[in-house]
This record gives sequence, structure tokens and C-alpha cells, in this order.
Amino acid sequence: MPETVNLTSEIKRQLPSEMVDFMRWAGEEAAQQGRSLYLVGGVVRDLFLQRPNFDMDLVVDSDAISLARRLAKEVDAKLTIHARFNTARIRWDRWSVDLATVRSETYERPGALPKVGPGTLDTDLLRRDFTINAMAIELTASRYGRLIDVYGGQADLEGKFIRVLHENTSPTMLPGSGVPSAMSRGSCFVLSR
Repeated sequence: MPETVNLTSEIKRQLPSEMVDFMRWAGEEAAQQGRSLYLVGGVVRDLFLQRPNFDMDLVVDSDAISLARRLAKEVDAKLTIHARFNTARIRWDRWSVDLATVRSETYERPGALPKVGPGTLDTDLLRRDFTINAMAIELTASRYGRLIDVYGGQADLEGKFIRVLHENTSPTMLPGSGVPSAMSRGSCFVLSR
């Protein structure tokens, strides 16, 4: 069984206190509603790289829109809802948070908008472009800071590998976009290091 990695100290050390406070509070709110909340995407990767990234993307295991409404009301924020994709954006002061329900996506053809369906955290992470962007950090109070890395993103970061994900988790094509755009994003990431 892999060792459990907890990133609580890195979160506190690297992210602004307002962001940390919001994530803790949002995790508590989600737990009160019987849900689990996760920090996902580039900010998780960048905690390992010790690079500033304040792009807060959160996923919740059910009904992100109702949770976003509750959070936005409490911080007196502007709320934008995208019901088709089960997502919402909360904006206040200098902060912006994207909140999504875990989901799966299918594409009729490359470049098409996705057909969004229910999913799990694993299927949601599999939607990401690279393994290094397919990690999550649990924000629910009892497991706050725990890394979830089902596709080997941490090992790929340490080994300086960029692997592309797709529905079968092999490093070939991205759903809906194809290899050229994946390679373009990968090249930008490598060049920015």
C-alpha cells in the first residue's frame, strides 16, 4: 500500500492565508452536507514544485452548484453558474474559485464540447491532460491535506516525466482535443520550469 502523503504544511506555507482559510471552511461546509471536497489541478502540482499558483479549482462529490451557492452567500461573492457542466465560479475581493461536481466526460469528436455525466473523483481526475495535473488534495476536515494520486502524478513530477491521460489511462490522446494540443500544453509547462 502506498504511503499516505499529507500536504497540510505545504498548503499553509505556500498559499495565502485567505485561500487556506477559505479551503478549510469550504471543506467543513461540504462535510456538514455529507460531501467530500478536493483541491485539484495545477495548484496541487505547483505545491510540489514550490511555484506560486493561486488558481483554486475545487471538486465536490455531489451537487457543486448548491455548495457554491452556500459558499458565495457566506462570503458575499458574485456567483456564476454553468448548469450544463455542473460547475460554478465564486468571485470576491481578489479571489476566484471554480467549483465542479465530480464528473465524467465523453466527446463525439475531437474539439467538440463534452457530454458531461456523473462520475467519481477518479473519473474526474482522468479528465485532466497530464498525470501531473491529475492529483487532488482532500479538504474535508477529518482528512484535510491528504494527497490523492491514483495516476502517478507525484512520481512523474519527481522523475520529470509528462504523461498524457485519456479514457484508458495510456499516454496517447486527450479526450476531445488530441495530441497536438496536449503536446503544446506540455511544452509550455516544460519551458516554464
